Amino acid sequence: MAKTAKRGNKRRAQSLAQLALFAGILLFLNILANARIGGQPLYTAFDMTEEKRYSLTSPTKKLLRGLDDVVYIRILLDGEFPAGFKRLQSSTQDLLDDFRSVSGYVEYEFDNPNEGTRKDINDRRKTLAEQGVTPVNLRVKDVEGTAEKVIYPYAIVYYGNASMPVNLLENEVPGVPPQVTLNNSISLLEYKFANAIQKLLTIRKPNLLFTKGHGELSSIELADLTQALSPYFDMGRIDLDSVNFISDEVSVLMVPKPTQPFSENDKFKLDQYVMNGGKVIWLIDRLRVGLDSLRGRSKYFPNEYQLNLDDLLWYSIFSARKYRWRPARWAMPRSSICSSIPIIRWCCPVPTTL
Repeated sequence: MAKTAKRGNKRRAQSLAQLALFAGILLFLNILANARIGGQPLYTAFDMTEEKRYSLTSPTKKLLRGLDDVVYIRILLDGEFPAGFKRLQSSTQDLLDDFRSVSGYVEYEFDNPNEGTRKDINDRRKTLAEQGVTPVNLRVKDVEGTAEKVIYPYAIVYYGNASMPVNLLENEVPGVPPQVTLNNSISLLEYKFANAIQKLLTIRKPNLLFTKGHGELSSIELADLTQALSPYFDMGRIDLDSVNFISDEVSVLMVPKPTQPFSENDKFKLDQYVMNGGKVIWLIDRLRVGLDSLRGRSKYFPNEYQLNLDDLLWYSIFSARKYRWRPARWAMPRSSICSSIPIIRWCCPVPTTL
């Protein structure tokens, strides 16, 4: 009897020792997974997908490694949500963990803007509205029925004395399933956070000027483009005929769809600007083709815009350093949200001598 009791006590002691050992291993692994040396984690991960969908891009890593101060990110997605928003919540946390694995200056916290007293919630909503953060009204089904819940699918990025809201949820498009919208939102998280950090890091915006005086697009026609570029550039317009030269303080010069010829004097100013390191973006329609011209016609023969730019654009193909003609290639940009655009390539002959 005594031997049986002793044997039972020994087994219980062994079981407790094994349980303590197992708990100790779990605790050690948890500490190891969260341990960092110099802001870098002691763990690593391998992305086995062909397109590297779970890996940060090189520009994002370069941006994060260049941080010299804390970037604090407040995510307004804490609380109980439907499955779709839970995915968005966990994907955001996974991405920010990847950010922290690259730079120790990245800190984040999840916050629930719907917590607190009614007065606290109203004051918080008012403050968020002033920052451009607007909620989404979501109908949620529970045991008691259907209820409406206010959700803020936003994050606010802080750097220094500046802050910027980031909308984590893409706008719904009629005919597009909500699951597709959610997948698109998750795939754009890295771009949105990196874009916000880049904007906050930009102390002095470069200058971008649109030319005028040659039938270019008006300010109203450029409104969407101006709005899209405004976070990155200080913009304005320049009449080439009213200046003696283009200042080297102009970072980028854009020629938006001219329809009237350029004078030799204006071309000389453009040439000298480029020769001194300036950058010019040409938005040129070679032919006069508009929707009004095509409407109601089975055939249409477009006229060519006489811009008087052939010699200037052909000269840009010529390499003065080697005194040889080089192949010229023009490619239209491709957007991730539009149909495929064919890349037009054309090469001029390469003579052996001039």
